[in-house]
Amino acid sequence: MELPSTLPPSDLRRHLFRPSSLRLPLRSILLPPPPLPPSKLLASKRIRSIGGRGEGGGGGLVDENMVVLRRRIRELQSEEENFCDDRTAGWMEWEQRYYGSSYGSDVCEAVGLLQALLLSTRPAIAVGVGVAVAAGVPAAGVIIFVQIVGALGSILQGIHLG
Repeated sequence: MELPSTLPPSDLRRHLFRPSSLRLPLRSILLPPPPLPPSKLLASKRIRSIGGRGEGGGGGLVDENMVVLRRRIRELQSEEENFCDDRTAGWMEWEQRYYGSSYGSDVCEAVGLLQALLLSTRPAIAVGVGVAVAAGVPAAGVIIFVQIVGALGSILQGIHLG
């Protein structure tokens, strides 16, 4: 939508707040599109300079970059393997086996089931359950803490009297 530059302020207001112009953000109406950042501009020039079939050459640069890319992929894969080994070093053997085999898919499946359950209920019920859980977990923690402190108080009182 082109903005006429010769409109008086009252007509400009009417022009800007027409129902058809309210469908777009005001920023897109008033401001020109932002220029490309230098990195994207250079990348587009580099892609054009590599060329295709008709512009000749440039294939060597692509081959060199593919070698570098493969080397970086191998480095990242080895870092991931070492990270996984370092993280699971203190785990029990069955935990390491489960983590390596199906842990990720089981977590994704559980989250998917939770998502399906929440999407199939009314929004007010889902929010209510979320609020109840968010309030209930800390409340249960406080109750457990109070009970432990009471038990420790009784034990210490029994030690002093005995």
